Amino acid sequence: GMLDLLAEGRIDVSQGLDSDLRQRERELSDELSRVQRNLLNSKTPDQTREMHAALDRLDERWQALDSEIHARNPRYAQVRYPTPLTLREIQQRVLDDHTAVLEFFLGEKTSVLFVVTSTALYSFPLPAADAIGELVRRLRPALEKDSILTRDDYLDLAYKLYQTILAPASKVLANKPDLLIAPDGALYYLPFETLLTEPVGQRRDFSSLPYLLRSFSMAYIPSASVLAGLRDPRQGSPAETRTQLAAFAPFASSSIDGFQRLPASLREVSGIARL
Repeated sequence: GMLDLLAEGRIDVSQGLDSDLRQRERELSDELSRVQRNLLNSKTPDQTREMHAALDRLDERWQALDSEIHARNPRYAQVRYPTPLTLREIQQRVLDDHTAVLEFFLGEKTSVLFVVTSTALYSFPLPAADAIGELVRRLRPALEKDSILTRDDYLDLAYKLYQTILAPASKVLANKPDLLIAPDGALYYLPFETLLTEPVGQRRDFSSLPYLLRSFSMAYIPSASVLAGLRDPRQGSPAETRTQLAAFAPFASSSIDGFQRLPASLREVSGIARL
């Protein structure tokens, strides 16, 4: 997991992007947003052509910046601008026999779930992005606030979402207890662990529900390429002097501003410190 990578010194959280590159990245991002807005608001063919030409020029500048970032800040580039891996590279560098990568792509007319195992690639058609997004949008309030009204919504929607986005791949995932999930669109707002793998009717005992978490362990990743980069041995060894840690567990001992205690936070920070 991410904590393992931190403990092994494979992620240098203090090593960001050189300040001049960060400034150029920010300026390019702002300019790209402006041109895209202008393209959406174009009212004549000439304006549309002008905005497309501007996007082409911005793409050339992005490629030049990308090359410079990879040369000067390779660890940052591995996470921010990963080099896409081939299927075989993902299977060899990321997966084992009990793990599968789930990559979601939500499209305007149809969506796709790609499942990559150590030996094969599968694809499953899913409904359009709007249909999936609507289910997630309706489920969120039921997760955020428990009430008599939202419980039935949760029981219905959590199973319906499972049926919609995961059940098509159930046979492939039957012997893959560890899932690496790369969401897309509205699925970034979905805690997959809370999905229900069976219909439950009006059952009220939440402790015995068939949560997806009972069948799988789950981790969320930006992409398989990013994960592979994080798992690569870092160049050189961490400096022996880097032993300082700053950590905060503000809710460890008392309630603050209406928040309830989180007693495990102190144990968590102590565990990280020992690493």
